[in-house]
Amino acid sequence: MRAIEVNSYSIMITTEQMKAARALLHWDQSELAERAGIGGSTLKRIEARPGIIQGNARTAYAIEECLKAAGIFFIDEDGRIGVSLKR
Repeated sequence: MRAIEVNSYSIMITTEQMKAARALLHWDQSELAERAGIGGSTLKRIEARPGIIQGNARTAYAIEECLKAAGIFFIDEDGRIGVSLKR
């Protein structure tokens, strides 16, 4: 898997993690797009491709940071990926 880099910051979350995070937060695509400051059609294109988020690095960074700010913790260790929600 290839990480996207933004100013030496690696983004390696997957679209599957992003969808799981949305489910934990009870957000639909439009909610995440609005909160991350990206277009709804952009988010739909990103989520249509499995694996590590593809596309513009700034967009991927905005999505990841938005989800983290909402309490999502991304898990990627010991060959396992997932998400957790901090209460």
